[in-house]
Amino acid sequence: MKAEYLIKMANQIALNLTYEQDHERRADMVAGHIRKFWEPRMIEVLLAVDPAHPELSPCVVVVLSRL
Repeated sequence: MKAEYLIKMANQIALNLTYEQDHERRADMVAGHIRKFWEPRMIEVLLAVDPAHPELSPCVVVVLSRL
């Protein structure tokens, strides 16, 4: 699976959880969702993305350190 697609998916998960105002809690929720529903190889591809990638949302940058 392409990294660009996974970045888009992770960003959408983070966007769907914006009701959680606490940024740390939201990052934990996104990481939990990814761990629960994504295949390990999908997580590996996402973790290989440079945290400075311009398409990563700030929330997903934090999530990368929690996977």
